[in-house]
Amino acid sequence: PADKLHRRAGDAAIPPSPEARQAAGAKPIATAIVKVCLDATGKVESTKLVKSSGVPAYDAQLQATIQATWAFEPVDGRPACAAVTFASR
Repeated sequence: PADKLHRRAGDAAIPPSPEARQAAGAKPIATAIVKVCLDATGKVESTKLVKSSGVPAYDAQLQATIQATWAFEPVDGRPACAAVTFASR
């Protein structure tokens, strides 16, 4: 569960990059949900898009940023997964 995850690296907010905003054009970027799975050490093992923002460039940015920058405290020494919601502004 997400409430048991304590991030030790990476920013919780991932605003759309200029490239993602440009790809969206005039279309608003919707809320996205990403499932984040961790290994037993708290390292991000995988991500899966649960709900698209409607802008593939932003969806890809979210997953790449999470995998490259996020790390968590281990959860009882076991792998864990949680869904994380991103609301663009």
